[in-house]
Amino acid sequence: MANSKESQSPAISDQQSAISFQKLCEIVAKLRAPGGCPWDQEQTHGSLLPALIEEAYEVAEAARAKDDAHSREELG
Repeated sequence: MANSKESQSPAISDQQSAISFQKLCEIVAKLRAPGGCPWDQEQTHGSLLPALIEEAYEVAEAARAKDDAHSREELG
């Protein structure tokens, strides 16, 4: 199994990844906070499962097809 450094895009540093993840966490916190997005505030792990499962199937389909471009698209 390759380590994360080998599989990570060379254009993205660990520091850049950490900053991006921190920004994501801040956005989610704003959306779920009082006065944030009503839809986001209503979501639970259970309510998100159907969409998560659908996305997982799409990633699996791309992997089975050995379609790197589609895999990158699905994984963001």
